[in-house]
Amino acid sequence: MLTTIYQVENQEEINEFQPTWGDGLFSRDATLRGQDLSSIREIVGVVKYMGLAQIRKPGIEEVPSYLAMNIIKLKNEKWKSYEDAEINGTRSLNENDLRVGWDFQRRIDDYGTDISHTHVTADWYDSHESFLRSFMGSASDSNNAYQKMLSLRDLKYRVLLKKHMSLR
Repeated sequence: MLTTIYQVENQEEINEFQPTWGDGLFSRDATLRGQDLSSIREIVGVVKYMGLAQIRKPGIEEVPSYLAMNIIKLKNEKWKSYEDAEINGTRSLNENDLRVGWDFQRRIDDYGTDISHTHVTADWYDSHESFLRSFMGSASDSNNAYQKMLSLRDLKYRVLLKKHMSLR
């Protein structure tokens, strides 16, 4: 999966950006890798999102190393109720939270009648271990706000991505 995170108003700067290659990675090697990938890669879809909320713990780099992308489908077209519940349920990350960041986004592209998902939340982690530990149990089962949110949406997929390169 190849993903790009940027702001629309910065598109001109993005178009003009020329990456510099670090030690051990030469432009010829990068070009060859790109050619190899294009021969086996098939673009199956492009999706656009609008950011609704974003939280980072103090001192965390802008793009942490691990992203757990939660792909969500809204139930019963209750957009405002779901978005309010999601945002109100994650106003901040406490010191003990394994996540170092959280993003919430609404799908904004033209998706027709077969809607696979409507929203995405992104849980950011500084290590793979933190991501795995996040599954070791929580008190969410007894939390009424969390139960209300579950009545508004279905978690369709969860995908873990690791950042290999970040160009800014």
